[in-house]
Formats: sequence, C-alpha cells, structure tokens
Amino acid sequence: MAGMLFILFLLASFCLLVFVSWAAARLARRYGRRGGRYGIAVFLAVMGLLFWDWLPMEISYKNKCENEAGLTQYKTPEEWQAENPGVWETLTPMPRFNEEVIRSQGGSVLRSRLNERFAKDVTAIHHWFTVDEIRTQIVDMQTNTTMAVHVDFRAHPSGGLSFNSFGELCFVLARNFRFWMAKGNCYAANNIYWGWQKPQELRERLGMESSRFYDLMENFKRGVGK
Repeated sequence: MAGMLFILFLLASFCLLVFVSWAAARLARRYGRRGGRYGIAVFLAVMGLLFWDWLPMEISYKNKCENEAGLTQYKTPEEWQAENPGVWETLTPMPRFNEEVIRSQGGSVLRSRLNERFAKDVTAIHHWFTVDEIRTQIVDMQTNTTMAVHVDFRAHPSGGLSFNSFGELCFVLARNFRFWMAKGNCYAANNIYWGWQKPQELRERLGMESSRFYDLMENFKRGVGK
C-alpha cells in the first residue's frame, strides 16, 4: 500500500512538472518566442534540480553498505577480564537512559554509560549526497579503548520516511518531497521500490552482525555469567 502511494505521488509530481513546462511554453509563444524550446528548458532545469544527486547517492550508499558497514570486534569480554583481573565483578549496570553529549574534534558523540567502566558511543558522520554514517562503539572509558564498533549507513533528504498512519504519510511526503533520496539502514528492506535493491545475502549478514553487536554490548554491560 505504501509503495503504491509513493508511486502515485511520484506520478502526480511528474504530471505537475509537465503542466508547468507546458505553461512556460505557452507563455513564451504569447511573447513571440519558440514555445517548445522554453518548455523543454524548464522541464530539464527542474528535473536537474530534483534528480542531479540521485545517482551519486545510490552509488555512494551502495558502496558504503557493501564495503564499510558491519561489525568489527577488537576485544572479547573474556580477553578484557584476563587483562583486568578482579575488575569485572565490581561493575554494575547503569540505568537505561544514562546519556550525555561529548564534544570532540570529530564532532558530537552521544555517550550512554553501560556501567562504571564501559560506554556506548554513537557518532553521526555526514558524507556527500545526504548519506550519513552511524558509528556505534563499545568503549572502555578509563583507557579510551574500543572493544567493538558497528558501522551503518542511511540517507535522508530531511528527516526520514517513517509513518504510522495515512495522515502522517501525507505530512512526510510534503516535508520530504525528494523522498526518492531516502534510504533506511543497510540491513533493512528498502523504503522505496526503485534504486539499488539490497541483496538478501548482504541484508542477512549485516542483520546478524548488528544482533551480535548488541548482544556483545549487553555482555559488557551486565557481565557474562552474571
């Protein structure tokens, strides 16, 4: 249903563009100009403004999901315990919403403390053509050492395409009139039905790595065996 609504919205936008081009051609003829040339110029100009960065976004998003997204683990909880004997047993899980914003040279980091020693750091890194990198790390706050990092990508023209009702969908389409530029995370199904279609194998692999990362985070937070 949502896919059909998006397609209908795109067709309506295209019809509106054709009407504007026709009106420009008619106005040009009224002043003794060649209407067809002006109509085509208006059509191409508007199409260029709307779609000039669509293909670069698709290529960038595809390459980053295929080559950079996923989980990298540097240290297991068992390895950390072996390097820090007697400390693991003293750690206590922190409340769920224990968050703070940390300023760094690379920008702002949203830090959620897992316990007295570990934290989850989330950083949003903006790339060209509306592609955003979401980097989530498990960090030893005392030594500033990264235990594991999960990297994901998405693309949003201005805020994403989530909605729960037809009214919200209309609002989203109005706000994100270039909705074809929106992409969900690398392991989710596509939000729209054109552009690069994520291979099932890639989605399954990245989905499993995302689950492994959050399981690992829970282990660092609560302690294996606790």
